[in-house]
Amino acid sequence: MIPENIRQFADILRHKKNIILQGAPGTGKTYNTAALALAICGE
Repeated sequence: MIPENIRQFADILRHKKNIILQGAPGTGKTYNTAALALAICGE
């Protein structure tokens, strides 16, 4: 099951082709990027 925020990011990425994630260390940017990549690949 894909979380709703990851699904929204995937939809944006399909249209814009570029997303810049910014925030303080430890806020989950790397974790969310991996989850986003898997969501786009369909896994």
